[in-house]
Amino acid sequence: MPDTNGDDKNFAPTVEVRAMKARLAFIAGALAFLAGCGSATDAVTFQAPPSFHSRASLGPFMQLWSAAPHNDIMLLSMPTQVDWNKTLSQADLSDERLQKKERIKICGGTQDALLVILQGETKVDNDSSSQASDIQFLATDVRGKTYMAMYARPLHSPADPAAESAIRNVCPK
Repeated sequence: MPDTNGDDKNFAPTVEVRAMKARLAFIAGALAFLAGCGSATDAVTFQAPPSFHSRASLGPFMQLWSAAPHNDIMLLSMPTQVDWNKTLSQADLSDERLQKKERIKICGGTQDALLVILQGETKVDNDSSSQASDIQFLATDVRGKTYMAMYARPLHSPADPAAESAIRNVCPK
């Protein structure tokens, strides 16, 4: 009979294998839990325009929608409130050109938000290349969380009014 104190060299791999299986089972359970937790839109009224199609989701934290050609909308739900003024002041925006940063009211004037408009680089599909883009993002706090909605499109291409409206509709349900 093997020694369960770990002194038996033949028993150690079995203990390691069991520990690894337990960790993998925990990770699989956590991923299944996150997948069943809902979406980033559960607590807010945000809705992507009909011309945008869901491309990716990471549990209740992030959703991404795309429309041709290379127009993307992303919604992030952060578990805590973020100080965006501090974050932006510390951010390295050397490759991006900040065009506008302003506090606005959304949700019929009842919700404070930070709107940032800049030009920068965004990834193109699953390729490692990037393209120059016009980027708008809006950050607002809802029920103790910070939500960030972002709309990116190719540089100098016309804006989609429905996409611009969608990122300004991150209101509490």
